[in-house]
Amino acid sequence: MYDDIASSPLNPRPGTIINNPKGDNVYAGVPKDYNGEHVTTDNLFAVLLGDKKSVKGGSGKVVDSKPDDRIFLFYSDHGGPGVLGMPNNRALVAKDLIDVLKKKHSMGTYKEMVIYLEACESGSIFEGILPQDLNIYATTASGAQENSYGTYCPDTKPSPPPGYSTCLGDLYSVAWLEDRYLRLLKFMLTWTCSDFVKSVVICLWMCSVLCEMHNLKKESLEQQFNKVQIRSCVKERTSMSNIYMSGSHVMEYGTKDMKHEKVSLYLGFDPETANLPPNRIHFDKMDGVNQRHADLIFLWQRYKESPETRAEVLKEITDTLTHRGHLDTSIDMIGVLLFGPQNGRSILNSVRERGLPLVDDWECFKSMARLFEKHCGLLTQYGLKHMRAFANICNNLVEKVVVEEAFAATCGGKNIGPYASFGVYSV
Repeated sequence: MYDDIASSPLNPRPGTIINNPKGDNVYAGVPKDYNGEHVTTDNLFAVLLGDKKSVKGGSGKVVDSKPDDRIFLFYSDHGGPGVLGMPNNRALVAKDLIDVLKKKHSMGTYKEMVIYLEACESGSIFEGILPQDLNIYATTASGAQENSYGTYCPDTKPSPPPGYSTCLGDLYSVAWLEDRYLRLLKFMLTWTCSDFVKSVVICLWMCSVLCEMHNLKKESLEQQFNKVQIRSCVKERTSMSNIYMSGSHVMEYGTKDMKHEKVSLYLGFDPETANLPPNRIHFDKMDGVNQRHADLIFLWQRYKESPETRAEVLKEITDTLTHRGHLDTSIDMIGVLLFGPQNGRSILNSVRERGLPLVDDWECFKSMARLFEKHCGLLTQYGLKHMRAFANICNNLVEKVVVEEAFAATCGGKNIGPYASFGVYSV
């Protein structure tokens, strides 16, 4: 976990993290094997592969699993088409993660794996590229072309307690966590990437958990994903009661034959729940907030509630909106230069058929993003939504020299100020 929430001067309850308006402190006693600068894509991959020699910093703990072991991974951060955010260094690219999972499978060091993934466009991480024969079952907060949503946000229902200017969680994560009313075990590796200022994910704690309200030996992965009982289905709740007006489509990928297995195989079992049914929680309707607007909501709340820092916050809002506008208009201009005014936007935003990967050439995908940042400045978490544009440039086989000419013509001299890349790239 990045671990900048509990001690943040903006936290109204120093040393405490809550993930529900009426929730208890979920921070006390949480194991933190890797935090701060050690939360990186390289470390995550090394940990998953059990490669102690490759981890840098932290406790050095890795998933030293054996052939009969089951692995549960929960990952939450910002995202974009084909990428997952990381607080340090470069984002995680879908193809790189799949390659690591394939290598883990070839090593024969696990029996089955379950992955829960919370991020915008998180379905694009697995769509068309996660094989069905790796004994890996994955669910995602959203489809390959839609945002995920925050919840327990200011000015929504339910709202966080007074003093909180940020969302407490995400619809998908809150849904599956509260589906079992979880509490932590302290013997598993914790992986949570969070930023108090920029991320809606303040609820984050994960890995091995026990159920206090359910008998997880009676609840299957499939029941948890798509429970038939009204208003207790993670999929239904995340979609805002199946209206999909301000929610997302929870997706599933990989080895779906595993869905019959019980949740307890991955999340543990509390003997005190032996006589309880699989599910006895009723979910109320919850408002959702587009994750891409979470930082603006945070800044707006600070602007309203802190007159003494209003000028400083106003500048942050102005800078944020200015850079967002720069990114959006730059992508539009690039589309015009590459494909013409009638087709540019539609080509860059085009979505492939279900079952196809985001892009055919993942190395081209990475290089296009880095080339853009070289000329146009950092994408930031908001700009990750434009990763599809880079994928479509590659899918249309546009020559790199032509692309760079368009980037330079669009953004020449604009890679300056606080968003300049200076050779540091998001992907």
